[in-house]
Amino acid sequence: MCLGKRVILLLHLKFRKYLERQAMLVAVWILSEWQKMGSPKFQLVELGPGRGTLMRDVLKVLSKFKLNKDFSIHMVEISPHLSKQQAQLLCYSFDDADANVDMYYRKGETASGTKIFWYSRLEDVPKKFSVVLAHEFFDALPIHKFQFDNGLWKEVLIDIAENSTSDFRYVLSKNQTPMSKIFNPVAGDTRKIIEYSLESDRLIGLLVERFERDGGLGLIMDYGHFGEKGDSFRAFKKHALHDPLKFPGTADLTADVDFRQMKSVAERNHQTVCFGPVEQGVFLYKMQGEVRLESILRSALPENHSSIRSAYQMLTHREQMGARFKFFSMFPFVLKDHLTKFPVNGFH
Repeated sequence: MCLGKRVILLLHLKFRKYLERQAMLVAVWILSEWQKMGSPKFQLVELGPGRGTLMRDVLKVLSKFKLNKDFSIHMVEISPHLSKQQAQLLCYSFDDADANVDMYYRKGETASGTKIFWYSRLEDVPKKFSVVLAHEFFDALPIHKFQFDNGLWKEVLIDIAENSTSDFRYVLSKNQTPMSKIFNPVAGDTRKIIEYSLESDRLIGLLVERFERDGGLGLIMDYGHFGEKGDSFRAFKKHALHDPLKFPGTADLTADVDFRQMKSVAERNHQTVCFGPVEQGVFLYKMQGEVRLESILRSALPENHSSIRSAYQMLTHREQMGARFKFFSMFPFVLKDHLTKFPVNGFH
């Protein structure tokens, strides 16, 4: 193992406790905003839960408030493999559901009695007051890449390279494609290259309808920008940058979330009110992250203090993750005046 990888592994082991505390700040945020709304009965929904670690840490906090049996958890996960990993991490017991009867495909229960259900689609989650979390979810959705050329939006496509049967290249469409014809950038956008996720728009639209109809709130945490980037599509393989066109299917593909587009869709018909995006460093600071850091330091060995402080700097410094990673929240529009009087934590 090379020195760089050993350092990364050491950092991961030493910082894991702090990273768990970072996730717990999300739980604190949920509780504070939920209580402002009158503490209604709710369901906790996560889009693309990954390995389930965020939900695990959120549950740790909620269990301290004796809320385990007062809410249910609903995971939107299309991967059977990942959903099984999540169930193994979170559940005391779990089983597959009857696809001919149930809208969910797996169900389980935590050791403290909280029921968990898994779905392939957000549309199948029960229509109730929902607290929705999305952590590094929207940056993994498919995108279209458009380029403004000779007064028209054209689409950047992928083609087989010349004189090759296996290599790929990017090409600009000669004419407008069906997607570039219907694409309509946010008013005032002057970029010549734009990455656009139709699926992101669709899902935000579903959340807007859900919050307006049933009530709820959403917290989206992801790598992104506010309309200043146009070319962020990239691939990672074994935690290193990788050419997206090389060995398709072997690397993770990602594109930074366009929060300006997301905010435009969410607020288009005055159905929701949004706050952010704010940088991760700002959010953690306003959620008293430094106070919690000092708490960790008091219980840590002195020889680990420097490493722990470095981890906090990595998460909050603008030159590292502090600026690239963003937080964005959504609420029903009817709460606009209420949230002006009682500002949203982490965003003001």
